[in-house]
Amino acid sequence: MANDAGSWSNGQSPFGISYKSCPPQQDTGRGLTAESREFGRRACAMSKNLLNNLMKQAQQMQEQVKKLQAEAGNKTVEASSGGGMVTVVANGRQEVLSIRIDRSVVDPNDVEMLQDLVSAAVNEALRKSQELMKEEMGRLTAGMGLPPGLL
Repeated sequence: MANDAGSWSNGQSPFGISYKSCPPQQDTGRGLTAESREFGRRACAMSKNLLNNLMKQAQQMQEQVKKLQAEAGNKTVEASSGGGMVTVVANGRQEVLSIRIDRSVVDPNDVEMLQDLVSAAVNEALRKSQELMKEEMGRLTAGMGLPPGLL
């Protein structure tokens, strides 16, 4: 550290943080030298810099997630059941946008079958919508070294 003292001479770390704002290292009877105390202040400044950088990265990530959610909300997925007799369209926000039911499947004597077809199509559309969001989040976090599914 002694070799780069010039970069610290103005009271700022090379990262723009004032190390003079860090508390001075107290001599606790261990005979700390001025150099040791200075090293402690510089380490404090570097820690503050690291924390500031992490906070900035977290804010950027939060903005990217909001943008991704807005974009994915405009994307749609489609699922059908009964060989295409019931079709459901949902968006990335897991909202059902439309349900199309073929007239031939509407039988007043077999309402349960229609209910089952609608439920199956809705569930599949929502599953596809969730998968869409998972893929989009995976693209966002790719290369960041984050564990899968963290966000």
